[in-house]
Parts: sequence; structure tokens; C-alpha cells
Amino acid sequence: YKLIAQPVFAIKMITQELNDMCGIVKNMLPNLQTAIEDNNISKLNKVQENCNKVEQRNDEMMQYMAAMFAAGSLTENQAGYVSDMMLIMENVEHIEKRCSEISGFVATKIEKGYKYSSEAAAELKKNLNSVAEIYDSVLRYLEGDSENPQEILSQRREKILKQRNKARRNNSKRMQEHKCQKENGVLFNRILFSLDRITHDCF
Repeated sequence: YKLIAQPVFAIKMITQELNDMCGIVKNMLPNLQTAIEDNNISKLNKVQENCNKVEQRNDEMMQYMAAMFAAGSLTENQAGYVSDMMLIMENVEHIEKRCSEISGFVATKIEKGYKYSSEAAAELKKNLNSVAEIYDSVLRYLEGDSENPQEILSQRREKILKQRNKARRNNSKRMQEHKCQKENGVLFNRILFSLDRITHDCF
């Protein structure tokens, strides 16, 4: 809290902290993919460990930024920047919570010994990869490495929604034809729903 009276340095610090948190979340999606494909408990544990880390750091940064406002030392531009940082951190925390949800669903799948068909596994992989691509595009924009990708991301979002709806229909069909246990099908749908929410939080 010593830097609060020095806004320029404080803002630099919270920007670096946000970048670190975004990087941690970025690594969660491939770890979840590996856990789903290989029933890899260690990858799930790593995801949950990182979720706890992001949540703790997010709480600390929110308190820190609130203290910056309370100190009354921010210019109008600085206050606007810090407000934007708070909004981004809230979205990052939402994505972290969705990753934690998925981790719990995958842990249940492993515990119960459920198996995904090659078709279902491929659909989950495709959806996870699509979300990872959108998240990566947003990060590159925030880091200044690309122009505002809003139009491209909106087009990609529509494509992902269609892809996800198709996966849901296929899942329902597998359950109807008794090619998938209903409990496993429910977990599949819950993972897709959490991915929906991650996609939304990227915008």
C-alpha cells in the first residue's frame, strides 16, 4: 500500500499484476483439455491451485484499487484507467470461476469412471480450443499487440455458439440412443455451459 500515494507507480504495479493473472488463467484451458483427454488428476489439481491463486490476488488488487480511490490522489485519466482495470479483473475472476467449475465437473467424471466417446471428446476439445483462441485474442489486444478485434471476435463468437449448439444436440442424441450415460451427458452439458460463460466474459 506504500505506492498508493504515487499513482504512476501504483498503476504500473496493478497493470503487471493483471497481466500475471491473465497469464495464469490462459494456462488453465489447456490443462483442462489434458485432464479431460487423459483423466489427469494432477492437471486438475494444478487448475484448482491456480484458481485459488487468482482469486486471492484478485481480492488483494480490488482492495488496493479501492484504497487508491479513497486516497484521492488520482487524476481523472488515472481514475478512468483504474476503473477499467477493475472491470477487467472482475471478468478475469469470472473466467477463473468458470474454469474451477469445469475442473469440478471433470473431477466427477474421473471419480465416476465415465468415458466420453471419440465424438464427444472431439467436440469438447474443439469448444475448449475455440474459447482459448478468443481469450488469447483479447489478451493480445489488451497488451497492445493487435487492433481492436471486436468485429472479428463477434463473428467468431457466432461461429462458436453454432458449434456449441450442435454439440448439445449431438449429446442429446447420444443420450436418447443410450450411447451415453445420462449422468455423463449432464456433465458434458454443464461443461459447455461454463464455456458459454467464459466466452461471454471475454467480451
